[in-house]
Amino acid sequence: MGSLATMPNQLRGMERSPLPECYRTPAGFIDQHYIYAFNTDRFADGGTYTNLSIPIIDGYDLIVRRVKGLPSVVDISQKTGKWQMKSAGSVYLSNLPMAVGFNATEVLNEWLVIPEITYPHSSQIQFDLHNTLRDTNPGGGPTIYRAQVAFCGVRRRQGIPPVAGYNYFLRPYIYNQTVTITTAQQASAGVFNPYQSVFTQIADFDFELWAIQVDQPDNTSPSCAIVLYDAAHVALSNIPIIVTYLIEPSPWGVVLADTDASIGALNPPLVYPQQSEIQIDVYSLLQAGQLPATLTFRFIGAQRKPC
Repeated sequence: MGSLATMPNQLRGMERSPLPECYRTPAGFIDQHYIYAFNTDRFADGGTYTNLSIPIIDGYDLIVRRVKGLPSVVDISQKTGKWQMKSAGSVYLSNLPMAVGFNATEVLNEWLVIPEITYPHSSQIQFDLHNTLRDTNPGGGPTIYRAQVAFCGVRRRQGIPPVAGYNYFLRPYIYNQTVTITTAQQASAGVFNPYQSVFTQIADFDFELWAIQVDQPDNTSPSCAIVLYDAAHVALSNIPIIVTYLIEPSPWGVVLADTDASIGALNPPLVYPQQSEIQIDVYSLLQAGQLPATLTFRFIGAQRKPC
């Protein structure tokens, strides 16, 4: 999962296609990628938990466009694990709880919210989980939970979007950052090791971040959770996010030439000015026997080259 050996075809000769009308930022507002997540570590397996909530408290509205991680929090073996989501007005968005499980070929780790759901500031995301089953690291040692559901989209605030102040064209570019995890999640049961902060310097030109992909020692299993920051070092999630949830199938909002279909997170890119840095905080989800583990983060996007 998340392997990218060469520049993807969709970035060669690239032009950024406009988002569909329903995903465009209204005039007088600014949208920025954001994720609100909820860990179910404290829940018992096999339970039903209703009216779970995540408060929207950062001063911005949240526009949810994807829900990730449901197979990590409910039992998917016989599609007995189910979930149900509510609107900001506490109204269910389906008539019955929905099964989480497999399609014909793979685990369905992601639900698209079509077209989107708005949760205003000071409201809350509410949802129910039925027949819970927490994903764990099977490597032995203290129990490490990887049970998290994430509500992905953008946060919206009033303002005038910044402009570059110069003419430019977009040149495909990837920043590669190697990270080696040398500590287990826990030094002993219940005693957590600190995270490590990693910085990728933006050189030469302003950079638009469109997508993140990651190579891991075991690409079927998350090795860490991360916090991604914007160019002002503001966190883009409420808690550390399971790393595989940040991996996108293609750059955000890009139309693929071979499919003529817009996929990705349907979010505007994150802009990192020249001489700024992309910061991630890396939280280990590994056991001592799985160390060291080296990951390569690929920050995929485009340089703004003046013309």
